[in-house]
Amino acid sequence: MSMNLSFYDIVKNHFLLKIKKNNLNNIWRAICENPGAKDIITEIYRNNPNDSRLKWEFICGNPGAIVIITEIYHTNVRDPRLHLEFLCLNPAAINIITELYNAHIFDYNVGDNYESVIWRSLCANPAAVDIITKIYNDDIPDDPKLKWFNICENPAAINIITEIYRNNPNDPRLKWNNICGNPGTKDIITEIYRNNPDDPRLDWFHICGNPAAIVIITEIYRNHPDDPKLHWYSICGNSGTKNIITEIYNDNIQDDTRLEWSEICRNPAAIDIITKIYRINPDDPRLKWVNICENPNFFIKKITDKGVKTMLNIKKQYPQFPINMIGEYADINLPKGLQLKHDKLETTAHLGSENLEYSGQTEHPYKWQDGGKRRYTKKYKSKKYIKKIKNKKYTKKRKSRS
Repeated sequence: MSMNLSFYDIVKNHFLLKIKKNNLNNIWRAICENPGAKDIITEIYRNNPNDSRLKWEFICGNPGAIVIITEIYHTNVRDPRLHLEFLCLNPAAINIITELYNAHIFDYNVGDNYESVIWRSLCANPAAVDIITKIYNDDIPDDPKLKWFNICENPAAINIITEIYRNNPNDPRLKWNNICGNPGTKDIITEIYRNNPDDPRLDWFHICGNPAAIVIITEIYRNHPDDPKLHWYSICGNSGTKNIITEIYNDNIQDDTRLEWSEICRNPAAIDIITKIYRINPDDPRLKWVNICENPNFFIKKITDKGVKTMLNIKKQYPQFPINMIGEYADINLPKGLQLKHDKLETTAHLGSENLEYSGQTEHPYKWQDGGKRRYTKKYKSKKYIKKIKNKKYTKKRKSRS
């Protein structure tokens, strides 16, 4: 059984009270566009569809909110909460996009700025590559629907980009800033770099933010750590540069200017660093909460069978530590029987060959109702079980009276 644990209680109770009121909109904007926060968004929506915390333009672009978006779309296609320009950016909304496209909703009127915005979104959407390719193959010169800045940043449009590049490397449709930041154009970027590292087409700000360019970035960093090609703002937000960021962080240089904390807090690969800092000091100024709320892995963690017992011990030792930040960053894989709710924790933990039924409960926000005591029911005895409980005190759960 797997289950996604949200950081909703911490968002609501821990730092929102300390954030200035004028930052609350930014917090909820970040949450509403975060795919990892889908459970939070859904919970708020089910309780009150008109809740002011729901920022619909960002929800429409959020792949994690596709169930809500589809539900609203099928209820009323003209619902004002459906922001078409953001919806067309959403890869998960491709069925809706295709339906609207076939109905000629996106027909381009020259001079219509709104239609231009919609096509910019479509051309950047990896899931809409079939629509883009069909229009491209129609071979209409300067077709206004094809927004080349956006196509050149679309990882799924690599075949179109490569075809144009092979026919004419200097084609004006090739927007090199966007190509250099496109994970799909790794081969093109590498080819140009190997031929001439100083080629003017290479935009190093965008390359340093490209997860697919990690080999080039690492090579430059190892050979010349102070190379001006290294743009640290981009590197710190690059999910492929975890090893470099972690190495610099572990050097423990006070106020290292290479570490851009606003970007690190957004970086899914840096969630373990964020967790360490939070564990030491929840009010550390390096923790940029609006940016953290944009980090998908802030809401998603991994707790293994072995980690269940550790999780409970850490929670007892560090009562202030949010329970779903314990463990490594990744999707949560909870053992069978573990159920975490907003108001209580009830779990049957399966550790190895023995089953230990934990009956402790916690009231919101996760404080032990029984004073920290853990009551277990021994399903059966085994050598492994006896070894585990040696030198430990367990209070047996009372058998329920018939």
